[in-house]
Amino acid sequence: MSTTSHVYSAHHSSFASTKFGEDGSTTPEFDFIVVGGGPAGCALAARLAENEAGYSVLLIEQGTTVEQNPELQNSVRLPLLTRSLHGSSFDVLYPTVGEDQFSQRELRISSGKVLGGSTCINWGIWTRGPKEDYDLWAELTGNPEWSWNSIVPTFNRIERRVRSADGPTGGCIPVRASSQSPRDNYWSHTASLSLDEAGFQKITDINAGHMLGYGELVENVTGGGQRATANEYLKKAAEKGGALEVWTAVRVEKVLFEDVPDATKKRAVGVSTHVGTVRARKEIILSAGAVQSPHILLLSGIGPESQLQAHGIPLVYDLPEVGQNLWEHPFVDIRFKLRSDKRRDTAEDLASLRTAGRHLDKWANEGKGMINGIPVEWFTFSNCKEYIEPILNDDPSTTEYERAIFLRSTTPHVEQFLHYGHGLTAAPDPLQSSYISISNVLLTPRSRGSVSLGSQSFVAAQDSACSPINPRFPRIEVNQMKQPVDRDMMVTAIEKAYDILSSKAWEEFLEPQEKPSKGAILDTIRERVTTRGSLDKMIAVSLH
Repeated sequence: MSTTSHVYSAHHSSFASTKFGEDGSTTPEFDFIVVGGGPAGCALAARLAENEAGYSVLLIEQGTTVEQNPELQNSVRLPLLTRSLHGSSFDVLYPTVGEDQFSQRELRISSGKVLGGSTCINWGIWTRGPKEDYDLWAELTGNPEWSWNSIVPTFNRIERRVRSADGPTGGCIPVRASSQSPRDNYWSHTASLSLDEAGFQKITDINAGHMLGYGELVENVTGGGQRATANEYLKKAAEKGGALEVWTAVRVEKVLFEDVPDATKKRAVGVSTHVGTVRARKEIILSAGAVQSPHILLLSGIGPESQLQAHGIPLVYDLPEVGQNLWEHPFVDIRFKLRSDKRRDTAEDLASLRTAGRHLDKWANEGKGMINGIPVEWFTFSNCKEYIEPILNDDPSTTEYERAIFLRSTTPHVEQFLHYGHGLTAAPDPLQSSYISISNVLLTPRSRGSVSLGSQSFVAAQDSACSPINPRFPRIEVNQMKQPVDRDMMVTAIEKAYDILSSKAWEEFLEPQEKPSKGAILDTIRERVTTRGSLDKMIAVSLH
């Protein structure tokens, strides 16, 4: 019996299939193998395939494709439907270990299990980092190509600006500001006034490198409202006729190594998948995300020697840092209830056909209204140096790198975004109430987690629409809010959120709430804090 996997031909827009013989006699070989079909993997594979050297490139993705699934097609066409994909068969939804975490709860981390990765299941928010971060990278690496001035041209090559009279328009990824969309947000003016009243300075473009203040959402969405995904890179490579194959529903189990003659080191020569072995003539690139990339390395024998021995995995290289230094954006929602006679134009309208009807009609007949995008429009970015500097100064373990990150007066430590609706966590009563909410996100958490091996490497799936076998989840410790400085930053953010929603601008629309004490806010954080995996991806993890 042979196993079938999907193959994307760079010369055709449809999917064909290839078969591996059960005797293992078929061993395909490519110049480069890229593992993981998310945004990084799609971009890397496409760029390599477009190279004039004529490299043959294989991209391997464990999930399925948008084209094969109507549910995914609808979500890409209407980003507002994204929430329905979280926890679905297109979402890995990694469990985490609750031990030693501030909240003592098991969190779940969403990660797209589909070609295009989390760009197919997230909200399509397009935010560049602050200028100072890129300049710091250039300083730390000694490579000026990481600086803001050097990297902006790369952003410009990526972006295709929708309905813009200026700037580059030929990139793979369409981007637009929320004001360029036909959403006609009813609450736009009131929300903007409340941010003015709270003391935020309005920014013309949050992607111009200087982020402190508030500005409008920028999203990777086409003029017609369809969310762009990382698949745009593959389409472009196909148009150029690059030697690129994409295999879907194929799970990589480990990297294969061979001894190098007359040397003490080993060389990566291929990957083992659940359908057979594939070899690489030049390089194997792991771009499977902040969780799966270190997990594959550990299963391959690269990582802490003691951990590998405990799981019976032969050692290839002893690299203790593999899987360490895991970052994640913690976020906490704060919501205020709209007065009963002011309920309108929020995400709760879509909870029943009675209230959703006029929005559906407007979208179907005019292509306008709130269904044309997510119920978010304004973002704020704040610096918390004055609150966290005393904490770090009193901590002898504070490193110079942390000082460079935390103690700059231009660093955006906290991000907040206003929802016309209940926010990212579930509403308690969407049929009876409507909300305006603020998500408070730590952009520079000090707490760190880890990825390590679970009790087993792989197990058979029960029911999977994406792969005949699912990987056993690694052990993930997020350690959110473990560091006191993170808790202080979140408390400060939530206090500001109460100020915004208690402003005069919202007074006639929202039911009032008294600002809680710091202790009560900490209880709220403990109860509600979760990860931002459903919006984007985990920030980083050590691979070496």
